[in-house]
Amino acid sequence: MITYASNIDQMVIDGCKKHMRKTCGDVLDNLKGECYQVLIEDCIPVLKRYAKEGRMFDYVINDLTAVPISTSPEEDSTWEFLRLILDLSMKVLKQDGKYFTQDTTCFGNRVSRVAVAVLVAYTVTLARLIGMK
Repeated sequence: MITYASNIDQMVIDGCKKHMRKTCGDVLDNLKGECYQVLIEDCIPVLKRYAKEGRMFDYVINDLTAVPISTSPEEDSTWEFLRLILDLSMKVLKQDGKYFTQDTTCFGNRVSRVAVAVLVAYTVTLARLIGMK
């Protein structure tokens, strides 16, 4: 069973059903099928509930829109939010599960030192959450 907790709203779902049929097929017509469920909810309470219930998943896909621009946690509360999502995701991920993430942060045509530092900080944060040094 695949459960997808989404922070998007019904208007986005309706737009995808209408304009992106080749991509989503009929999955969004009925948000629950034999092997999937799409929840239009805030993922934090869902992840907390699943962690409390002991539910575990083979895959967790993080579809956050960006890695924080700052490398200093004190400067950007987005890091705190990101750590919360990562921590909750690890709590519901099976020991041999796979965690996927994306980065849609735009740094232009060349990778700057700031971009590299931000991605390193993100990697270090993730490694700490899963117990790596």
